[in-house]
Amino acid sequence: MSKRHLLVDVSTSLPKQAKQGGPINWEICFLCQKDNGDVLQCPANSTKVPIGSGYKSLAEHLIKFHELGQMPVELDINRLNEGNGIEATLIAHRANWHKSCRLKLNQTKLDRLQHKQEAK
Repeated sequence: MSKRHLLVDVSTSLPKQAKQGGPINWEICFLCQKDNGDVLQCPANSTKVPIGSGYKSLAEHLIKFHELGQMPVELDINRLNEGNGIEATLIAHRANWHKSCRLKLNQTKLDRLQHKQEAK
């Protein structure tokens, strides 16, 4: 009895996202690398002064979470520094993110983690 095998190219059926360790797709949420249809936020489009200040706070939070060894998202922050720092890289690429992804890296969660680390 002969067997049949069907070869399927799964790369065309998977959602548009960067592979872990591959290049970052700056057109989608750089934190989760998923295009799930949710609205993306971009501080470069903000009217707050200074423009793009959201990049500064996010870069600081990413560094602190990384230093604590408690990254709430699967992200290698070393890939976010193209030589001039994380903030500069985010600004240069006009980085976008989902609100839900950004909330994982907020100041309150960071404060709680730092307090927990100090209590040990």
